[in-house]
Amino acid sequence: MNKALNRLTQLLDPHSLELMDDLEPTIHILVKGAISGRPVYCCSGNPDAKGVDIHECFRRKINWLEAILNKPAPVVWLHDFPQQAPGGRTPIPARSDELLASNESGVGRAFCLQARLNGITPQISALFSDAGAAQTFPVRLCDITLLKNGSHMWIGRPDAVKLMLGKAPDPEELGGAQMHCKLSGVGDVLFEQDEEALEWIRTCIENLPSTATAPLPVHPPVPPALSGEQIAAMVPADLNTPFNMRPLLGGILDAGSWMEIQEQYAPEIMTGLCRINGIPAGILANNSVECGGVLYPESCRKMTGFIRFCDTYRIPMLFLADNPGLMVGTATEQAGMLNEATELLRTLAHCRTPRICLVIRKAYTVGLYAMSGPGFDPAEFIATPHASISVFGPKALDYFAADRTIPQAALQAILEMRRHATEPRVYEEKGYLNAVVEWQDLRPHLESAMTKLRQGFAAQGNRK
Repeated sequence: MNKALNRLTQLLDPHSLELMDDLEPTIHILVKGAISGRPVYCCSGNPDAKGVDIHECFRRKINWLEAILNKPAPVVWLHDFPQQAPGGRTPIPARSDELLASNESGVGRAFCLQARLNGITPQISALFSDAGAAQTFPVRLCDITLLKNGSHMWIGRPDAVKLMLGKAPDPEELGGAQMHCKLSGVGDVLFEQDEEALEWIRTCIENLPSTATAPLPVHPPVPPALSGEQIAAMVPADLNTPFNMRPLLGGILDAGSWMEIQEQYAPEIMTGLCRINGIPAGILANNSVECGGVLYPESCRKMTGFIRFCDTYRIPMLFLADNPGLMVGTATEQAGMLNEATELLRTLAHCRTPRICLVIRKAYTVGLYAMSGPGFDPAEFIATPHASISVFGPKALDYFAADRTIPQAALQAILEMRRHATEPRVYEEKGYLNAVVEWQDLRPHLESAMTKLRQGFAAQGNRK
């Protein structure tokens, strides 16, 4: 069995694989099958292919994509390529004009049809080898992209960059998997072994609906790994002491269900899929152990993309806030901080999937709004007992209050704000917060809330 078929048999349920096209000769093995009993389509790149008519392969791929558009189900792309031009060299195919310009059987048509699937059904891709030029776009025309450590992805391969710019680039800096996961944000998950990627994809598909209009799959509830008391002990009393939000998830989510996405990119923000009481959910959390949890342009881009993904597939979201707001300064202004933060707010404003905003420790100014806070229609706006919600943090307010030249009216406003910044129950009494939830009650509260959100959103979808 060749490598492409072996991956397919590992990915799909036993005996579910069904070829949708001729097996040989082709660079794409096109099949349908099942994952946990649910239909999926798969395109597995065939690195062993030889003597292939590339034009015929694209014609088959286009027919396959048209069939999926007629009867959508999740699509898995397992990208691997024959070593036709090793060493990062650009291959030059015959009849390249047809591949470029044909409206019916060219590369552009395949791109277009795959892009049309976005928002209709989930697509996940994994790259196992090097990809360049036209090979790269199908890898990223997906909701989630996994990259194998040691692989490369270049819009312009090293030889093309040298010809056009006069200098040979370092292959890793130009398009290495680690670079794409840490710096460019092109890669969502970095993996080491093929089996690791295939298992990740299976688990991810199990948490996603079959189409954008299909109901979420529901799983048996699993208790969290940690108690409310255990996670309460993790949170420092000092608002300015960084702490790692990741272990805290152990007291909120179903044990073993956390699947982080873009872990290495903009790590001050955590994004991922999980289950709460058996219900799939999207988590967006600040992580103050990284850059103090401050939001940068990259943070906002990461948040915007993940919110859109959850909104597309109607995945309820839980925002865990612990941030002091947006980063200020020349570097972030020049990097387009205002553009990125505005796009994030615009995305939240149009987001239809139900969201819960939970202030774990602190949320100030636009940092609160960025976490689906008040004004952005959270289904619930809740906080832990010692959360700080304010325009400025307590320490900054103390600096303002120490100014002897400040007018009395302004001083009184600062003192009132200082009280609000340390007593979240004031917000609850005024009706701004839905609830201040004790740590031991947090998981039961979220179980109930997620069940209501799922039922309410399902009913709304049925009415539409």
